[in-house]
Amino acid sequence: MKTDLESLQRLIVRLIASPGAEPAGTADSIIVSDRRLDARRRIEIYSTAYFQRLLDVMREDFPATRTVVGDEIFARLVRQYLAAHPPSEPSVFGVGRFLPGFLAAHNEIENFVSDLAALERATIEVFHGPDAAALSADAMRAIAPERWPALVMRTHPALKLLDCRFDVGPALRAFSDGAQWSRPVATPVSIVVWRQGSQVYYRTLEPGERDALGLAMEGAAFAAICAAASEKIEGEPVEAINRMLARWLSDGLLAALS
Repeated sequence: MKTDLESLQRLIVRLIASPGAEPAGTADSIIVSDRRLDARRRIEIYSTAYFQRLLDVMREDFPATRTVVGDEIFARLVRQYLAAHPPSEPSVFGVGRFLPGFLAAHNEIENFVSDLAALERATIEVFHGPDAAALSADAMRAIAPERWPALVMRTHPALKLLDCRFDVGPALRAFSDGAQWSRPVATPVSIVVWRQGSQVYYRTLEPGERDALGLAMEGAAFAAICAAASEKIEGEPVEAINRMLARWLSDGLLAALS
């Protein structure tokens, strides 16, 4: 079999990453066998090592998900996932990027698992996300109150918002603390994931916060952010918005004003 170097490299990658995808005998046409190992076995050595390395990465990135579904099922799902979403970049950072969506399509596992995986993945992406100075309470107090409505605010660039069908935050926190976990409650929730220093945090959002922070992610005037929050707030909106803003500033959810 004669082929150019690039095509040969791509073929070897397919033989390693997707065993059985190529016609029988393909390995024999490009790899020399000897009395110790035939071509198929030589490829199997690399294929096994390739999958095991990525499985170890996924086990490390999704420990709670793996515990819920069981290690044997998790390994099988990861193999199926890698066949559907093979790594497309040199770093292993992106390997699990599409796992939550992949799990959402599997009926054999409990339906809260994809939300749990999404939260685990979000904590990883937030940890590795871009850094920026946070807006502080002192900086806000230094601005004349009459200027506040027109201030354009943005969330910290590493912050993420998740919309889940299950309240998976308490379950993941129990896993992280080594405590007994309970099956997440089936209720729509929005979760904010953010970083302060090198520590990642997450919590379920109050009514109005999701819409407000969603606007701030795009960059919006403070007046518009308050208006979005007030539409979902029950009771006195001014008091609730003041409390939200104080917490956002304390947690570093907003980027410093430009």
